Amino acid sequence: GDDLALATHAGYTTSPPTHRPATGAADRVEVTDDGGGVVELVLRFDAAPLGLLCIEDEPGGHLDVETLPFVRTIADGLAAAIRNARVIARARREARRARVLRGVTEELTGQLDPAIVLDQIVERTRSLFDAHKAGLWLLGSGEFPFELAAQRGLGEGFLDGVRGLRLSDDTVGTRAVREVRPIWVRDAQQEAASLLRGEYVKEGVRTACVVPLVARDEVLGLLGLYHSTDRIWPEEEVGLVQAFANQAAVTIQNARLYRSVADQAARLRSIQDLSARLKRS
Repeated sequence: GDDLALATHAGYTTSPPTHRPATGAADRVEVTDDGGGVVELVLRFDAAPLGLLCIEDEPGGHLDVETLPFVRTIADGLAAAIRNARVIARARREARRARVLRGVTEELTGQLDPAIVLDQIVERTRSLFDAHKAGLWLLGSGEFPFELAAQRGLGEGFLDGVRGLRLSDDTVGTRAVREVRPIWVRDAQQEAASLLRGEYVKEGVRTACVVPLVARDEVLGLLGLYHSTDRIWPEEEVGLVQAFANQAAVTIQNARLYRSVADQAARLRSIQDLSARLKRS
């Protein structure tokens, strides 16, 4: 991120700042002869920076040249522990999300009510990815094609803004539909050219991830997840959101096909009933 966030501290009479700029962070060793000074070591794993370990001591303390190798060993071990914890946490999250996706697929495969499908997709994806807001729109055929199907937490101003969009307009969502690919932006409020920039500001949205609903190479709609905090979307997470969106698209197509067959069957029965009445008369 742009800042280093304070994870834990001890020994301070006044708590240190909760954030400090990450730009320019580097090892810093200032040890005085009387055991005081400051040691700041960048925590790295495979050359990738993970954080910063800071140790401060007043005159008469225990910092000296002989303790520095020991402190560096601690920093290396801490970096490895942080990296391992993140890998394990990510693996657990991905396993949980994969299980939920399988469950959604099993539950919704036979579901013929698109409204139920889309509402569940929005709620489950929002919850799984800790999004503060979410929305799902279907594509109509008019000049303003975005038709709201389900949403969580979005204000009327934002929803009205999406209703007034044309496919040719410049927004994250319209680009995702035109290019048939997921798109995410880390600071949506800085999307200066976007017609929805003002609405992102009003909604407090900082990060937006939008994915098209695609089935059989046809874009049926758009799923958006919105965070009020800074967030990076790894490729595997974007792919998983796309899988949820595609499941919704397949279910929508199945429901539409079912309705089409049912309508044809109803018309056929009407013709047969009319023919039988004409014969009797």
